[in-house]
Amino acid sequence: MVKGRKKRFFYLITLLVPFFFLGLFELSLRFFQVGENAPPLFITNPMNRSQFIMNPAVAERYFPNKDFVTVGAYDPFKKIKTEKTIRIFVQGASSSAGFPFRAASFPRLLEQKLQYYYPNYSIEVVNTSLVATNSYTIRDMVPEILEQQPDMVIIYSGHNEYYGALGVGSSQSLGRYPMVTNFYLRLKNLRIVQLLKKVITRSYGVSTNRNGETLMSQMVQEEQIPHGSKIAMLGVEQYQANLKKTLSDYQTKGVPVLISTLVSNVKDFSPFASSDNAYSATHAFNEGKKLLLAKDTVLAKQSFEKARDYDLIKFRATSQIEATIPKLAEAYQAHLLDMKGAFESRNSIVGNELLLEHVHANLEGQKLWAETAFEKVSWLLLKERNIVQQDVEAPFSFAIAETDSTYAYQLVEEMMQKWPFVPVGQEVQMQPNPILKQIVSGQISFDQLLLNSYYTQMSQKSSEAWKTAHVLWQEYENPDYLLLEIDALLMLENYERAAFMLNRFPENKQDYRYLEAKLKLALAKKEYQKALGFANQFLSEKYDFDVQKVFESLEYILTHPALSVQDKSEEIKQAPNEYIALLEAYIFLKEQDLVNQIKPKVLKYLSNHPALIRLKKQGLL
Repeated sequence: MVKGRKKRFFYLITLLVPFFFLGLFELSLRFFQVGENAPPLFITNPMNRSQFIMNPAVAERYFPNKDFVTVGAYDPFKKIKTEKTIRIFVQGASSSAGFPFRAASFPRLLEQKLQYYYPNYSIEVVNTSLVATNSYTIRDMVPEILEQQPDMVIIYSGHNEYYGALGVGSSQSLGRYPMVTNFYLRLKNLRIVQLLKKVITRSYGVSTNRNGETLMSQMVQEEQIPHGSKIAMLGVEQYQANLKKTLSDYQTKGVPVLISTLVSNVKDFSPFASSDNAYSATHAFNEGKKLLLAKDTVLAKQSFEKARDYDLIKFRATSQIEATIPKLAEAYQAHLLDMKGAFESRNSIVGNELLLEHVHANLEGQKLWAETAFEKVSWLLLKERNIVQQDVEAPFSFAIAETDSTYAYQLVEEMMQKWPFVPVGQEVQMQPNPILKQIVSGQISFDQLLLNSYYTQMSQKSSEAWKTAHVLWQEYENPDYLLLEIDALLMLENYERAAFMLNRFPENKQDYRYLEAKLKLALAKKEYQKALGFANQFLSEKYDFDVQKVFESLEYILTHPALSVQDKSEEIKQAPNEYIALLEAYIFLKEQDLVNQIKPKVLKYLSNHPALIRLKKQGLL
């Protein structure tokens, strides 16, 4: 009996010895400061410490070479979630990131519409999508997203399984087997694992940044991936393995998931590369064109999708990946967001009408995306909680900054002059737009670009100014930008939306500027009694803002309601100061109709009055 115990103890010690030395090695690496902790997904917002933002450095986890690291959206959300907060996370890559747009991505537009129809709630659509990543990134982010108490998660992923970071055909790969890659991601903070990553990186020859090439071209290691090949199937298996784990984890925690079908340009985008055999992508694409001319859309669509599947350069999800999505949704009780069906409802075969190139949506596509997601989110999440849409008089319209769109299209135009959009050796060196170059390099910040645009639009095209200001507010949640939007809306006489946006003003920021905006709105709506109250509040709280003239004008109008309709010369002559004060009040409040009504009478009987002469000199008469 004793001998048996000694034997088991010996086996236990034998098993623990390797772990002891590994632990010792790990401590040694940490002592000598070899390696570092991987960047967390969320960090404190340096502009508002009560908020989190997506860590700009988080992509370093997924790119063995830091030269390739991409940066996600700036989407602040509250550290402390309240009962009135609806928090939705979006996961994916460049398509859901909104490329090439900055603020016109479908998650931003979705948030706009949700917030408009559910104004009593704080809607947070937090976009964690990263350009040039794939399902490995989605799976890795799940634990940290769960910590933030999501009410729903939207997943749009599948186009980047081959060339996205860590993908089977990517220059930024750690191997072709999900088990190995996910092992690294799970234990990424261990210094031993980081050392192992370096060894694997060298073994697989991870590329370095090559100047002058697009990120797309630099992410490609296996340039040609034939349909049905081993590596093609490994990409499908990689996607399935990562999405199964992702959906399983969300299901276990009871978090609703919308997993979207994928949209790609099959009708108007010819294959990147084609073989010369029977599985020729070019042959299938040309056949699709012929069938479309013959108005056989069913067979044409089949040929176009076959051409996409046979494309040797796989920047578009194949039919195998597409077919996986509804099966995964059913298996893990996720909700299917049929984005492909929505796009095909506009055009039976998806093409340039809604997409910019192979997979990225244009503005119409982004809006359709947001509309489709809005209906699903409203039904599944909000209605289930008995949260009903609020009736609003003014129809909703998306706020999209013209500036954002202009430079987005220029960015795509430049990208499409290089491989893989054109053959090697036929690339066109475009003269870069100087402002676009400054934006990309960070010399001009996005907010400064929009601000410049806003002030130009206020003097030339105020109908666009409010959209630009709204984008600024949504992007940065700075009350200054909210005030700019309200000013633009008042100029447009859109008082309902101005009042709506005024209600979004942060409670802890409601200073004299907030009260001034309320006063402006009341004056614009001719609610003088309410405006007088705001003006009086200004005076009583002694804000550093001159409203004495506003107060006097309002008070005079409200206490002399009959003066403007009297037309007796004797009465006007007996009370000249009152009539002139009333005229000046109307001028000050920009009540042009009332100015026109009273001015002829005052000028007729009091033309030589010093106050009138003063008003003329000031150009007010």
